[in-house]
Amino acid sequence: MSGSHAFLPPSGAAIWVKCAAAPSMWQRYPEPEDSLESMEGTAAHWAFEQLFAGQSIDVGLLAPNGVVLTEEMCEGAELFYDTVMEAHRGPHYVELRTDIPRVHLSNWGTPDLFNWGTTVAGRGLPEEMVLRIYDYKFGHGYVDEFENWQLIDYAAGLIGDDDTHVTVQMTIVQPRCYHRDGPVRRLTVRASELRAQINILRAAAEAAHEPNPIATVNPKCKHCSGRHACETYQRTALEAADLSMRSVPLDLTPQALGLELSMLKRAQAALDGRISGLEQSVEAAVKQGQRVPGWSIEYTNGRQAWMVPTDEVVALGEMMQVDLSKKAVVTPKQAVKAGLDPALVDAYSFFPPGSPKLVPDNLSTLRKVFQK
Repeated sequence: MSGSHAFLPPSGAAIWVKCAAAPSMWQRYPEPEDSLESMEGTAAHWAFEQLFAGQSIDVGLLAPNGVVLTEEMCEGAELFYDTVMEAHRGPHYVELRTDIPRVHLSNWGTPDLFNWGTTVAGRGLPEEMVLRIYDYKFGHGYVDEFENWQLIDYAAGLIGDDDTHVTVQMTIVQPRCYHRDGPVRRLTVRASELRAQINILRAAAEAAHEPNPIATVNPKCKHCSGRHACETYQRTALEAADLSMRSVPLDLTPQALGLELSMLKRAQAALDGRISGLEQSVEAAVKQGQRVPGWSIEYTNGRQAWMVPTDEVVALGEMMQVDLSKKAVVTPKQAVKAGLDPALVDAYSFFPPGSPKLVPDNLSTLRKVFQK
């Protein structure tokens, strides 16, 4: 979500706009650069950027932010690259800042990748321009390609005011989201069919720049970096907690069942967003040396990686009569499965520092340690 933020217009649709002029929660509380999700996402994006720059990637390669590329990151980057290249050979515009004055003069975004092509519209009709926008999501949460306000916002900036004879193809690539429609999902529409959504974007941006903009809880709040300090979101979450504790009769009618389930689902989403925001705040406080009652940080084991280049690993396998050259990427785990001595693998590999994890501070466990 580079250069974007969520607001809720009167229509109830959650949308993405950048509002530099209006004070907002995401400006007061920017996303922590050292959060696990942020660092992994940055490294995953860097991996596919390397492929489009003509560079190779490999498991164990260190990204500029210090994160070691995992097998998932490499496979995801290759999926994104192959998806783009199947539809268009180039040129491609990667992470290019795009101004979006059609929505608001301060609105801008950074599409992961986009390109332009042409297609024949039909008998006697002029040639159509095709705008392809790709968004790479490394997280597990499902991102819908239908009415994806972030991509519609990008389209508004890339197309401009003249949306005649333009087709927009919006593609979501999610290698770690296991959905029935697969990791690659695409929506193709005429650019003129996006006018209503773009008008909603414009109205939301204008409302956000009013002297006293109204904060409205919506599904995108759970991704806001300032949700832990938002009074409106706190009230909604507490009301949801109160609702979840109320007793209800067992003999509900179908209408009551549907209403109750819908209410609890909304309550669950509000609570999940509030909890994740507080978790990030507690984690940041503990990292700074502050004591937060009931919570501490543990570090997980990192994924085993080679200390030597891949060609030396292949040569090591040849010395031990184990063929490791058939795979382009050989991890220590794969080498053991292929027949290489685990002790030899351990001698040439290491476990990088793991990621921090917020856990309940079990004081009883600590007491047991000192009683031994």
